[in-house]
Amino acid sequence: PSLAAVAWTNSGGPSNIRSLLAFDLDTLPVGAQILDARLSLYHDPTSSEGEHSSLSGPNNCSIRRVLQAWDEMTVTWDSQPGSTPQNEVVLPPSTSNTQDYLDIDVTDLVVDMIQYGGHGFLLRMETESYYRRVVFASSDHSDEDLHPKLVITHQGGVGIEEASHDALRIHPNPTKGQVLIDGLEADAQVEVFDLLGNRLTTMRPPAAGRTAVDLSDRPQGVYLVRVVEGSGRSSVQRVLLQ
Repeated sequence: PSLAAVAWTNSGGPSNIRSLLAFDLDTLPVGAQILDARLSLYHDPTSSEGEHSSLSGPNNCSIRRVLQAWDEMTVTWDSQPGSTPQNEVVLPPSTSNTQDYLDIDVTDLVVDMIQYGGHGFLLRMETESYYRRVVFASSDHSDEDLHPKLVITHQGGVGIEEASHDALRIHPNPTKGQVLIDGLEADAQVEVFDLLGNRLTTMRPPAAGRTAVDLSDRPQGVYLVRVVEGSGRSSVQRVLLQ
């Protein structure tokens, strides 16, 4: 299947298409400063949707940050995840029917994904009035050279490596405010960091077992909870505050 944004008709009725794509950002160092992020999309010459078209008007399309998890095997129009227009990138109309869009600046979107959480990009027509479309190759295309590419330039980062052990459980995740930590040993220390590596909270639970960490006074986003126990065992987990 192609990666397409389409406003068209089918058998006389409206037929709109939006597409989702995601990249693994977990390999970025915690606290890394994102200097630049560039997305490249390549026209799909084999698509059943055809070529780019601006039959009834400009085929500008927008790229937005996706807010909820989705499954490429089961997602449908009715179950599509929410997205936000914050820092969306609007692509100019195509200048040819087979145009590649290279080095699209999505830096602000990637920064938002890391800071606030995200589940990839949504590609849609800026104006969903037929007849107009753009059609790109997806990661399923037989020609790997046509797969979408995201190139991120970053620097820095902090030495907080994610690690876990079976006895310790940090939940719920995502959370609306409070996080519970189960399975603590005695003499444990709990620390909360933001993704820039700033230590926000340090606490020593009074007893082994369970403790609670309140994040309700913090802005929405992704945080790191680090537990260092008396035995020297440590665990670090990302927590999404919604």
